[in-house]
Amino acid sequence: MAEKLNRIAEWRKKRGLSQQALAEKLGTHWVTVSKLERGAQRLTYEWMQRLASALDVSVQDTIIGDRPIATVQIGGVVEDSGQISDYEGDQLDRRNVYSSIFDEVYNDWYEILGDGLWPYFHKGDLIGCTRTNRPSEEFIGRFCLFDEENGNYWVGILNHGSREGYYNLHVGAGKPLKDLRGRVFSYVAHAIFELPERPIINKASQEDLRQAYEEHEKEWRSKIPAPPKNDK
Repeated sequence: MAEKLNRIAEWRKKRGLSQQALAEKLGTHWVTVSKLERGAQRLTYEWMQRLASALDVSVQDTIIGDRPIATVQIGGVVEDSGQISDYEGDQLDRRNVYSSIFDEVYNDWYEILGDGLWPYFHKGDLIGCTRTNRPSEEFIGRFCLFDEENGNYWVGILNHGSREGYYNLHVGAGKPLKDLRGRVFSYVAHAIFELPERPIINKASQEDLRQAYEEHEKEWRSKIPAPPKNDK
């Protein structure tokens, strides 16, 4: 009997799903599901999350044995205002996360060389980008590594461009990159922040950066669709 590599097929059958039905829930082809079940395609953490959601199980339930999953205790929530609040009823939440982020071959790590991505990242910070094949549209408003058609790679917050198929990237305090043609190669999933040994920026440049940031923030928010109104 072949070695059992994961529990995808087991949970799929428990849920009464064919490979085709599970593929439709995942938005992929049934051949991909077959490859994941047989170990012919690497089961990345992104796939583990998507499968867990589609099968209504925990991420840990999709795998065999003790693949490195850590349980993180969440102490509260961050409100839109920035204030930290407790969960309702003072109940702590726990989340299972993939703990071997440094060993995952689908993660690429980059060092921030300057303060161009202020106020999000500073010099010396490390960002871990997880490669993805998902549509670029799914990453609007997220920090991404963008693969431009001409071979350049950029990191910034993805937004819609002036026409379909083109994208803008907001790169912190720098000028936004507009109407780039290409795709999202990976998204920023992890960050390690370096404790600065000096002030991040001097007061004179801080005001210029603050104004640039506010202008970019205003432009970015203007392109976010308004929530539907509740007619009563």
